Amino acid sequence: MAELLPGLKVHLGCGPLVVPGWLNVDQRRPNPKLLNNTSGALYSVLYRIEGWIQHLRTPPERRIRIFDLCAPFPLQSDGARVVFSSHVIEHLSYSGAVDDERDSRVQLFLRECRRILQPGGVLRLSTPDLDLLLEKLRLRDERFFQDTLISEGLPRLPTIEESFLRVLYERGTHRYCFNHDILARLLAQAGFREITKSRYGASRSPDIVRDGLDNREHESLFIEAVK
Repeated sequence: MAELLPGLKVHLGCGPLVVPGWLNVDQRRPNPKLLNNTSGALYSVLYRIEGWIQHLRTPPERRIRIFDLCAPFPLQSDGARVVFSSHVIEHLSYSGAVDDERDSRVQLFLRECRRILQPGGVLRLSTPDLDLLLEKLRLRDERFFQDTLISEGLPRLPTIEESFLRVLYERGTHRYCFNHDILARLLAQAGFREITKSRYGASRSPDIVRDGLDNREHESLFIEAVK
């Protein structure tokens, strides 16, 4: 079990967004073909390539801690004051059953987030918002889906249904899509309290606001919970 200094800030599933002052964690070194827009702005392809080159030039041990997010975290209990994870939980398996964890890692992930937090510590998650995506599809809001694809460096698709499915499944890497009610229930089952729907750039944790971790504003559900 690795030591975790009291008051540490943990960034789970950081990808190429390495934030100074945080313990940046991912399962593997980011794949340049799967880079997402991590700042909330529309970046050019050249900027993303430049960022990847810089990423490779920095020794991995100085940037990203690599471990399996689908297994118990090798981190000390009760050591972090805040845990942040953006667009990660939808990539973990979830059966949809309340107590069935045979093919589900979402519950384990949430319990581990709670375990490493100090009492009173904050967990902030963002993930594609199922309710928002369904509403945009109902309204036939093609601009929303096309802008989402463009912001991720992806080509336009012929129909709004194809664009919806592309955003929903993210090249087949998304295992589930959550709305507030589903995710709030899972957080409560993991032992969290004070579960609230949040807004982009607004958090009960001043660290998250100050360091500007939120991204992908227009498609995301932001939710916070307290240990």
